[in-house]
Amino acid sequence: MTADSTATSRHATGRWLTVAWAFLAIGLCWRVGRYLLDFPIWGDEAMVALNLPGRDYFGLLHGLDHCQVAPPLWLWSEKAAFELLGPSTLSLRLAPLMAGCAALVLHGFWAWSLAPGRAAALATGLMAVAIWPASMSTLIKPYSFDLLAAMLILAPATRAIADPASARWIAVTAIAAPMAILLSFPAMFVAGAAVAAIAIVALPGNTRARLAFALLAAFTLAGSLASLQVGHNQLESPTGAEGVTTRQGMDAYWGLGFPPKGIIGWLPWFLGAITGQMMAFPAGAANGGSTLTTLAFLIGAATLVRARRWTLVALLVLPMALNLVAAIMHRYPFGSSGRLCQALAPSICLLAGLGADRAMALGCPRWRLVPVAVATALAGLGIGGLAKDWLYPYRDPVFVWMRSVMDDATDAAGRDTVVIRHVPDALEAVFTYRWRTSNARATWGNSLPENAASTRRLWVFHQKGNPVPVDPSPLEALRAMDPAWTETGFRHWNYPSPRPDKSPSLSVEMVLVERR
Repeated sequence: MTADSTATSRHATGRWLTVAWAFLAIGLCWRVGRYLLDFPIWGDEAMVALNLPGRDYFGLLHGLDHCQVAPPLWLWSEKAAFELLGPSTLSLRLAPLMAGCAALVLHGFWAWSLAPGRAAALATGLMAVAIWPASMSTLIKPYSFDLLAAMLILAPATRAIADPASARWIAVTAIAAPMAILLSFPAMFVAGAAVAAIAIVALPGNTRARLAFALLAAFTLAGSLASLQVGHNQLESPTGAEGVTTRQGMDAYWGLGFPPKGIIGWLPWFLGAITGQMMAFPAGAANGGSTLTTLAFLIGAATLVRARRWTLVALLVLPMALNLVAAIMHRYPFGSSGRLCQALAPSICLLAGLGADRAMALGCPRWRLVPVAVATALAGLGIGGLAKDWLYPYRDPVFVWMRSVMDDATDAAGRDTVVIRHVPDALEAVFTYRWRTSNARATWGNSLPENAASTRRLWVFHQKGNPVPVDPSPLEALRAMDPAWTETGFRHWNYPSPRPDKSPSLSVEMVLVERR
């Protein structure tokens, strides 16, 4: 290579480094922007958040209500945020935001350490502007922790397989693996791949490498057993429906991520999974909507195979294989949803970036503007995603309406007593969470407060159409004690569903009752 060609190569690498930094900036701005927009809490977030007020840290390890499963360290981070910062959505979404941002930065440095230049920039861009990692960073759910946990394992494991003789990075992986597994259930797939890949290079090595590997295997096993025990406790929790546990609820919810029983339907299911939302980087859809990313992923894997980088291939591809095994055993879904595949995202983005780079390198000279066009399109996706979130701040208007209702209701109630006619499980989870964390003194299931005989006013909250106990209504019970009780105020909120076939219309009322 001549001096001129070397300078040109360095210039190109520096140019793509600038592009990678731009992608990181766009991705971070999108995540922080979504967080600051403070989207209203939605049902699934509220159902997991409802477990925070009534349980201590160890209680969270023994089972969750509302058909929820979540890794222990994520639950503890949310519990700490709840206690230290309060019950607001910004408080509870702070740890997921920090995890998502940290994972993105780690992924960028990791990709650059493996394939500096255009491939690393493309891999960084795929992660930075993909909708799933960006949106999962701003939810009260553990998915951004899945991504961070995968990076905490992959970053040191990559160094370990590159230099097993020193054993230092094997030991770092040994420390990181159990912590990552307790942060994220699917991180077990990545940890299992790391153990297998490091075994290939460590076991034939020196004594220090073998001892460090033994430590890695033992710590990974211990972390996995602890995490599996927490998961078992959660899956055996009752859901509120008679005789139905969380395990049965999750089996139904995850059903599309499990292979069909018949061998005839197995291949279409598998092809649909690996070309669907699992590969939605930067964008995609189910039923083959992410085929281009899948092809780039396969080209990237083939590129590493041709280069005989077997241990790196094992580290990147085995997590997906272990996920498939778990799906066959009906333990974790495979490919059915992008949010459930975040632990696989680093490997997918890196290999897809390598594959796209390889495809561009093989293109004819007239394709020289293609990399620029691709990089521009990726940047446009990230900037456009943030703009869309700002202009159309929530995809489901019913939760915007619910937040508005509860803002009005809690403002009206202040610190008064509110009698909620439903038991907690019979009310929309968003309403339940807001009442449980409001300043009002709420009682449930038509139950009057203990000081009803001495109080002079209270509110009655009712979501029409939802079951209520057969006991007398609060007003009837109050009038039985003192006929002077009467209705003096009435608030009513209606939500006419735009798609009644998809979701029902909602109607909520709140009555002020006073003793005159």
